[in-house]
Amino acid sequence: MSKKRILILLLLPIVYFIGWISYLVVAEIGVPQVKIYAEGYDPRDLLSGHYLQLKLNWQKTDCLQFEDRKCPKDRFAPVYRFYIPEQEAQNLEKLIRNPDTKTELIFTYPEKREPKIKELWINGSKWSQALKE
Repeated sequence: MSKKRILILLLLPIVYFIGWISYLVVAEIGVPQVKIYAEGYDPRDLLSGHYLQLKLNWQKTDCLQFEDRKCPKDRFAPVYRFYIPEQEAQNLEKLIRNPDTKTELIFTYPEKREPKIKELWINGSKWSQALKE
């Protein structure tokens, strides 16, 4: 096999993944975002592995942010996982368990695709910032 053919075969997966990541990034440009209240959910262990199990709380969510001014509960799963770094796990779990903590999930909300979690906010700021405070 020639060196040129080997080089092409080695570069093909790299080019494919760069194209795929570019598509995913471009697909999120201009997509509206919504903020939905959440609360810790897993009664056995809030922190399972390196993710938080969070249940959406529609009673606290501002439904006016949606197009028809109704919460589209059927477009969202009832429970979501938010993955976090291992070193932040215990501190974040303690913060989420506090009843005074305001926990919100930020979703991208495309018209014809399923909503995806973009960020976790705690008390009005990103979770990483909230842990520093």
